[in-house]
Amino acid sequence: MSFQGPDRRRRRGNAPGGPSRRDRQQDRDTGAYQNATAWPGATDYQDPAAHQDPGAYQDPGTYQGGTYQDPGTYQGGANQGGGAFGGTPPYPDGTDRRRTGYPDPAPFPGSGYREPFPGSGYPESGYQNAGYQGPRSRGSGYPEPVFPDAGAYQPAGYADYPDYADYPDPARYREPAIVQDQLPGRAAAYPPAGEHPSLPGVKLADLAAQDPTAYQGLEGYLNGGGAGPDGGMGAGVWRRRGRGFLAGIVTGLLSGAVAIGVAVLAAAFVRPQASPVIAIGDTVLARAPAGVKAFAIQSLGENYKLMLLAGIYVIIALLAIGIGLLARRRLAGGVIGMAALGAFGAFVALTRPESHATDVIPSLIGGVAGVAALVLLVRAGDPQVILVAAGQRDRSGYRRPGEPDVVGTNRRNFLLAGLTAAGAAAVAGIAGQVLSRQRFNASGSRSAVKLHPPLEKAPRLQPGAELTMPGLSPFYTPNASFYRVDTALVVPQLTIANWELRIHGMVDKPVTINFDDLMKRPQIQRDITIVCVSESVGGGYIGNARWQGARLADLLREAGVHPGATQIVMRDTQGMAIGVSTQAVLDGRDAMLAVAMNGVPLPPEHGFPVRVVVPGLYGYVSACKWVVDMELTTYAAYNAYWVKRGWSEQAAVKTESRIDTPKTGKALTAGPVVVAGVAWAQRKGIARVEVGVDGVWHQAALATQDTIDTWRQWYYRWDATPGAHKIQVRATDQTGYTQTEVVQGAEPNGATGYHTIPVSVA
Repeated sequence: MSFQGPDRRRRRGNAPGGPSRRDRQQDRDTGAYQNATAWPGATDYQDPAAHQDPGAYQDPGTYQGGTYQDPGTYQGGANQGGGAFGGTPPYPDGTDRRRTGYPDPAPFPGSGYREPFPGSGYPESGYQNAGYQGPRSRGSGYPEPVFPDAGAYQPAGYADYPDYADYPDPARYREPAIVQDQLPGRAAAYPPAGEHPSLPGVKLADLAAQDPTAYQGLEGYLNGGGAGPDGGMGAGVWRRRGRGFLAGIVTGLLSGAVAIGVAVLAAAFVRPQASPVIAIGDTVLARAPAGVKAFAIQSLGENYKLMLLAGIYVIIALLAIGIGLLARRRLAGGVIGMAALGAFGAFVALTRPESHATDVIPSLIGGVAGVAALVLLVRAGDPQVILVAAGQRDRSGYRRPGEPDVVGTNRRNFLLAGLTAAGAAAVAGIAGQVLSRQRFNASGSRSAVKLHPPLEKAPRLQPGAELTMPGLSPFYTPNASFYRVDTALVVPQLTIANWELRIHGMVDKPVTINFDDLMKRPQIQRDITIVCVSESVGGGYIGNARWQGARLADLLREAGVHPGATQIVMRDTQGMAIGVSTQAVLDGRDAMLAVAMNGVPLPPEHGFPVRVVVPGLYGYVSACKWVVDMELTTYAAYNAYWVKRGWSEQAAVKTESRIDTPKTGKALTAGPVVVAGVAWAQRKGIARVEVGVDGVWHQAALATQDTIDTWRQWYYRWDATPGAHKIQVRATDQTGYTQTEVVQGAEPNGATGYHTIPVSVA
């Protein structure tokens, strides 16, 4: 794509300061060459071929309003008629050219006139002998013609002077010395090393060697000299406002993608949690306010993690775009920015509570890869300067000077470099994911677990304990649909070979056991319903399963718990700390180190190889998955993860109930409608469930109670009538307590209120 310079614009219209349509017509009539000053500072940029015919040049005497009608009238100093001097010199062909704009050929070298104007570089003038005192003479009575830096025409070897009608203030250029003073920065525009400041690697000398005549007048233009007298724009300005912006965005995005992809690949050799995005996400989760986290869990469920990761990627992309735009202007600044991004990822990875010293490696390697990609893309997108041959012709057939084609981005090189970077990012990222799943995968270890018949099996379900009807939650929640709430952005992949549990703190004898030791201990099997504290009234963060494992109380007693130890701080493999009451574990309930769920080894998402299950307590104070450490301490000495965020130290599950069917807003048909759901009151048991229709309460039928630690199914057959209705449910436990209708949020120790749904009956 060629830069549409001032000369090219003049072909299409009247550029500011350019010739009018009438001027261009005069050019065609007279053969005069216009616009020698088309490029900013290009006073010597002309067509060498055009100088073969002196008549092709404007009469310099037309400068300053035409006062000098024809310098050729000074042939020998005689006033030979016409114009201000009363006559016109004869031309070799006898043509009177006063109106044509062609000068007398005599002023050119060899014509007998030595110096038409002082300082032009021509031999001493013969005008003075003819009585003409020259352009500097105040005695001539004529205005002094002004030419900017006449000496500049010597290297070009041109014998005439260009048309200076476009100069905005000719009076500024009366002396060559003044010209130099009034063009500050012209010399400073050239880099000391001879390299163009905005075109890295492009040497001015190399371009001048290619086409010295054409290049001499382009120096100011290529140096981004800004607007010329006719509104022209410097190359540097055009490049920054043109494709450089888009190229900067692409450069930043691809460099950031390479950095992340390579970091993911490197993390596959360290551990998935060492990936910079995961490390940043874990830090955000650890520092997020409890209210924000609870809202995200209730609103988005487990998808809140995907939203968090997406937000982190967006922020990284925006930072990378900024770095790319900076690098297009200052490569060193972009390199520093990309390196700082990698260093930040390493810092975050290293400062997490559960961090390993090797966690910094992926971020650092990714930062280096991002810097390399950034430099590659910036260099590949460096501008090209192409000097077009000077022999072009405009529509009227007249020769015009060559125009520079300044390309803001080397499209071909940039495209190849961009495809290379994108491919490298994709290959590294995909390879990292695949390799990470192969190296950190517990599925093989899980398959090797052999479950032994428990010492104490769970009692068989009594007849009527499990109801089956459309829309009603099954008694046992399938593993695949069991709710999951935790702070792990990457599911830990522990194996039975590398798992062990350490019990220490306020105990007589610290204990460390591995998986084989645990499996040799007597095991129990129990049906237990567990509930997340983030469960809103009528929500889905609750499930019932048959768990198998070793009693936790037996292991603690072997360690010898001190009487003053009120809290057990349980930590998972990522350092997540959950505090459970020591009394709740030792009071006789079936708290266990679970190894199986619904008859199979624990799924990795639910804590494989070992997790803690404590009946009657919300999960945030009991359900520690991937547990590897237990410290006996006091509540006064330590606040666990959720307690630090405003949740209660201890939280027993509240008596609650939920409507599973019909669903909110569902259109019903008049007649019998089954309203069904579940109710729970762990450690107490459900005694009664009531269904309210438009404020009138009705007794619901209950399934047989399994144990006091599981939920209980219920249903009510309602004879629905047409119209809009409001259905509610409430439960009463075995102690006689009926759940409150007061609506309370999940924080700080569980939600309350009646589950209410609107329905419409046709």
